[in-house]
Amino acid sequence: MPGLHTAQDGFDTHGGQLYAHQQLLQTMEKALAGFLDSLKPSKLDERVVVLVFSEFGRRLKENANGGTDHGAAAPVLIAGRTVQGGRFGPHPNLADLDETGDPRFAVDFRDLYASLIRRWLDVDPTPILGERKATMILVSTRASARRGRTITTTRGARRESRSAQFSRRV
Repeated sequence: MPGLHTAQDGFDTHGGQLYAHQQLLQTMEKALAGFLDSLKPSKLDERVVVLVFSEFGRRLKENANGGTDHGAAAPVLIAGRTVQGGRFGPHPNLADLDETGDPRFAVDFRDLYASLIRRWLDVDPTPILGERKATMILVSTRASARRGRTITTTRGARRESRSAQFSRRV
């Protein structure tokens, strides 16, 4: 169950953010697409899940420098052949902000991590993250992905394994 961690610096912008973030996201998109495409010929794409996250979100309100400061909620991207495509959780509610003016997060990152640890790595996440009740069907299990079979979710609905769909919009 090997893992790899890498980082892309530069997202901690507080000024001139519009063009800086566009460039950063394009660089990340090209790197992710290239990495995932390189796995296909050897069928390693069936055994890899990529989790893209940030240690901080961004504020809604622009600062005086044409950027935004650190905020609460942040998006997460999960990519790979066995990823169940789509959006998990609701859109941010811009009418219900916290006391600092940030959107409230609707999905706890610990539930997302626990779901990946439980379903993809087949490891109990409790010693790592504590007791987590929420289960998100983010990926096919490793065993079902290798066999290409249908999996059953906790709600009893059946879903086929399918490739993640990437949006090229920035």
